[in-house]
Amino acid sequence: MRYLTSLRRASERHPGWVDTGIALVLGAFILIGLWVAWPGEAELPGWQAALLTIWLIAPLAFRRRAPLATLLVMTPALILFGEAMLPENTWAVNAWWLALFSAGAYGADRWRNRARALASTLWMVYLCWLIFFDFEFPELSIDDRFLQVLTLASNLVFLGAVWWFGDTVRISRKREAELAAKTIELEREREENAAQAVLAERLRIARELHDVVANHVSVVGVQAGAARRILARNPDQAVAALTAIEETSRLAVQELQQLLELLRDRSGEPPRSAQPGLAQLNGLVQHMRSEQQMIRDWVEAQASQQREIRALLDRLAREKSL
Repeated sequence: MRYLTSLRRASERHPGWVDTGIALVLGAFILIGLWVAWPGEAELPGWQAALLTIWLIAPLAFRRRAPLATLLVMTPALILFGEAMLPENTWAVNAWWLALFSAGAYGADRWRNRARALASTLWMVYLCWLIFFDFEFPELSIDDRFLQVLTLASNLVFLGAVWWFGDTVRISRKREAELAAKTIELEREREENAAQAVLAERLRIARELHDVVANHVSVVGVQAGAARRILARNPDQAVAALTAIEETSRLAVQELQQLLELLRDRSGEPPRSAQPGLAQLNGLVQHMRSEQQMIRDWVEAQASQQREIRALLDRLAREKSL
């Protein structure tokens, strides 16, 4: 079964070459049969029989690219082939069955049934005329009549089987095409979902980077301002503020390194530096308290300076009023 599937796929990749090979093989069988049994009851010279064989077989090279035209061209050639009483017509009929199957399997939806019905009607009408009139049916014995009717019935059954098999192959090919299209669509959706997931992760990391940088830079700015304000009056607090700036900067760099390691890691494993957890909670609380104290000192320094400025302005206002 796997070998047949591979063979079918190969034939679908190169339909022209495969169909040409089939036409050459069938044509060779017919010509060999004509040569062996020639002349028999043939009513045509040899060169005309060869041309008729080419007319019958050559369209098979286009049975998948132009299946309906192939069937309609081969049908009158087959009738002439039989009417000329050429000695070998079994392979000729088999070639016509192949054309009928190809019309059902590969023909366009609009004209497929019409072309098959026309070709089948012409063939069956010819068979009826051949059996009941050309063979002088009334003069035959009962056994010969039965054989002739059986031949007609077998052709009807075989025609129905080929018709059904062509439709079955067409429906199967259509389902395979739909399944392949759906598979491609699902693969595209999977890639789009993966791309969206990557984009969402990048946005999340970008937000974390922004939060880390914005938070620590803001704290550093406040601490630097507080250190500058109290440097002359309280050097110890200024040193503490600068130490806090150093710790905040180091913490910001560490968190940025953790995020960068997460970005560089492609193995799906956690980054080498773990994110802060409950073990670092006490240190985080102490750090936040230190920052709050520095902010409180800076606010008090600002308030003290504003009181001094307000007192100076009041004194200048009083002096001016005097």
